Amino acid sequence: MVATRQNRGVESKARLFQAASHIFAERGYYGTKVSDIVAEAGVSQPTFYAYFDSKEALFAELVATFREGLSTFVVISRVPEDSTPETGERHLRDNLTAIFEYLGSDPVMTRIGLLLAPDSAEIYGALAAIVTTNLTRAQILGWARPSIEVSVVAEAIVGVIHQLTVRYLLTRERDPLQLADIAVDFILQGTQKPIPPQAVAEM
Repeated sequence: MVATRQNRGVESKARLFQAASHIFAERGYYGTKVSDIVAEAGVSQPTFYAYFDSKEALFAELVATFREGLSTFVVISRVPEDSTPETGERHLRDNLTAIFEYLGSDPVMTRIGLLLAPDSAEIYGALAAIVTTNLTRAQILGWARPSIEVSVVAEAIVGVIHQLTVRYLLTRERDPLQLADIAVDFILQGTQKPIPPQAVAEM
């Protein structure tokens, strides 16, 4: 009997969590009420308050869940000690693919974590810190230009991730691998047309 009540409790909280995430993503934080959430979840308001002190507490838990998933990239994204220009490009592509896959796996949570969270700037800052560390390491290993200002470039790369996510990933117009390829090409090659070797020799 106790196990049954516990199972019901877990199910009720999960339903509240799912209902809240969809309503927050659709209506925004201020457009969402506790009554909306419990109606969508099919539970009572006392049930809501058995698990969450307030709408703010539930929203904060949603954001924390998103950030916890994103924080895994701090561990897996480090540039390896034996990285070369060739393996570095592959590492960058793999990292960006993984990030886009995570952001695209649950568009509702991504909208909450990146677009609605009041501390979304901290999330972008954490991503920029990861990129800064990797760029600095790439400079030390000799395959990133020493002249780039890594902190500024890192912010630019995070801006690319944000814009591609909002414009193409959340709208399902591009998949994670396509976006990673586009981002890697832009980051490493830019937009300038390569100068033919003959033209370089004539300069």
